[in-house]
Amino acid sequence: MKIAFLIKEIKGNAGQTHDLLEIMYYLKSKNPNWSFSVFTNYCDNPKALPEYITLFMINTYYRNLFFFNELQEKLIDFDILYVKGNYPYLVPAYKSKKPTILVVHQIDSPSLFEGMIPKIRIILANILTRIMLKLPTKVVTVSQPLALYYQNKYGILPEVIPDIISLIPTEYSKPRSLPSKKIPIRFLSVGYWDGFKGRKRQHILIDFLSKVSLSRD
Repeated sequence: MKIAFLIKEIKGNAGQTHDLLEIMYYLKSKNPNWSFSVFTNYCDNPKALPEYITLFMINTYYRNLFFFNELQEKLIDFDILYVKGNYPYLVPAYKSKKPTILVVHQIDSPSLFEGMIPKIRIILANILTRIMLKLPTKVVTVSQPLALYYQNKYGILPEVIPDIISLIPTEYSKPRSLPSKKIPIRFLSVGYWDGFKGRKRQHILIDFLSKVSLSRD
């Protein structure tokens, strides 16, 4: 089985990167003969990726949205495609006619429409989302409230697969630990507080705050 993961960027401090590594680590442990490739337009430290991952750098990000064929041709050799919320990668994945999974809990920011009047930008982004959600073989997200949001707004009910706190022993994803010394913490954030429970692992923040010593200094 050959699986391709498509994500806009790979960063050591990004939750999406940790999620992706966690999935591949689990699949590799269960299926040693499977192969894994990552297509991205940015990677801050390629050497930190596990050796069983093949990295492909793609420099045609938004051109892929307008049916640029370079990426599509590369995806034909894979059995399953996993798109991490990026519409420009979803289009060539769909055109490759391979089974495609779209993860919608972190949809690509519609920077394509930046510079437009805000109301027009929102309308265009909603139209694009409505179209794109109909393309993949399967749509998944991380919480029931978020799945219901997509159902109510776009008429598509994603399958819910909750996030798991990563414990993968890689440079990109080390087990979390508390500071050995009492360090003043001015502010902690685990993502956007947008009302979707569990979307950004707020329980981690609450648990962390309950254990460390805070300081206003």
